Amino acid sequence: MIKTKELPKEVTVNSCNLCSPLGASIAFKGIKNCMAILHGSQGCATYIRRYMIAHFREPVDIASSSFTEDTAVFGGGEKLKNGIDNIISQYNPEVIGIATSCLSETIGDDVSRYIQEYQKERTAMNLPEIILTSTPSYNGNHETGFFKTQRALVEHLCSQQEKTEQFTAFINIISPEDIRQLKEIFQSFNYSYILMPDFSDTLDGGSWKEFNKIPPGGTSVDEISRVSSSKTNIEFSICINSKISPGDYLFERFNIPNIQLPIPIGIKATDQLMTALEEITNTTIPINLENQRRRLIDAYSDAHKYIFGKKVAIIGHGDLVYSLASFISEVGMIPLICSTGGTHEKLIPLLTQIAEEYHYPVPQICLDYDHDDIESELEGNDIDLIIGSSKAYKMAKKLKKPLIRIGFPIHDRFGAAAKLTIGYQGTRSLLNEIVNLFIQIQQDENPVGYTYQ
Repeated sequence: MIKTKELPKEVTVNSCNLCSPLGASIAFKGIKNCMAILHGSQGCATYIRRYMIAHFREPVDIASSSFTEDTAVFGGGEKLKNGIDNIISQYNPEVIGIATSCLSETIGDDVSRYIQEYQKERTAMNLPEIILTSTPSYNGNHETGFFKTQRALVEHLCSQQEKTEQFTAFINIISPEDIRQLKEIFQSFNYSYILMPDFSDTLDGGSWKEFNKIPPGGTSVDEISRVSSSKTNIEFSICINSKISPGDYLFERFNIPNIQLPIPIGIKATDQLMTALEEITNTTIPINLENQRRRLIDAYSDAHKYIFGKKVAIIGHGDLVYSLASFISEVGMIPLICSTGGTHEKLIPLLTQIAEEYHYPVPQICLDYDHDDIESELEGNDIDLIIGSSKAYKMAKKLKKPLIRIGFPIHDRFGAAAKLTIGYQGTRSLLNEIVNLFIQIQQDENPVGYTYQ
């Protein structure tokens, strides 16, 4: 059953979506020596900082052009120019990333013209690269803003170059630990690559002797400029629109093949990544990754008796919902309800294909839902587990259903930045978490419990 909202609600209750500039801010944090500025009200920047700090537990600076009432009437050009001046004087960044808000987009601010004027007015200055991405939240969500920003970066910084023996990987919204796992996988194939955006250090840094206004790490401007010399691109998304895909832009502009893959959660999705890497590098899968796969298969066998037939509700952005549904099906569980805050029409055939492959009814697919809508759907279903972000906690508590937290944001548990879910190792960690949760439930519900003496 496919469900969408027939009539718009007067108000969204606990949205599944987060705002598009938030996704842009995460992407900009993965660029080396980059400072992001939100062209809009101060409250929007505060909202984004609050979510990112709570999730990553790192200090996060995001500048704002700080709209006021008169700015909303007369435009924010001078506010933006003053904001850029302040960023340069305080942070001295190599890149300034500008994300627009609903307010600046609604009043029709010509931000591209403001940037051109700013650069002409300050020709004597050694200005940083200034990257603009259009991110009104009424036209997308945090996933949209994340990919729009990646595309804006390559559009601005890439030019025609001779092809070299390297590939580029455009990641999805995953954890810093997941990014580190991806880099370990790539390095195992002993082949040159560029990964962007890389916030594995900038949003999960160590303890420094001195405060860094901009945390070290990230994909450099030089690396991004060399993306157009890659012989292949890997893009970890199969749900995004081609118009915001960095990989599709590079194919259209520079004729670089774009391999779109799901977020590699589960054996099948990770195998797809390994196959792509074998073809790109013209090598076979390294032994260390083969051993990880064997251990994961063994874990699947061991876990089967605890979780077979369990019914699951999955909530998240489109690509995450698909990858989780595929993994859940592999281990013998049933994705009964799959819900996302976006429209994601590509999800419908993808989830239908999974159901046909594993011989269970097509999940109830809920598009453009908030958590209040999902709660209404779950009240009439016999669900054993909810998988979603921390925003699903209130619903899970009310319905007395267990919750596995995955995705963004995770603000009521510690260690979101270190949560590993991708690849063979990450899948095994996620499987362990799910199995142990059901074992804990059995122990808690049994008046005697069970243990080994």
